[in-house]
Amino acid sequence: MLPAQRVERTDCMKLLEENDLIYGRLLPVEEPHLIDRYNKALAAFGLKPT
Repeated sequence: MLPAQRVERTDCMKLLEENDLIYGRLLPVEEPHLIDRYNKALAAFGLKPT
């Protein structure tokens, strides 16, 4: 992330809360193209795909 794009943690938490993406209210990702995109993002972070 570039310095100009840096977002405060509280701002991130607020966005997650406003969009119901926190505290276990995540949505399932079942579409193959979204699963591929998610797994590519995990690999970019050095994590194993799901």
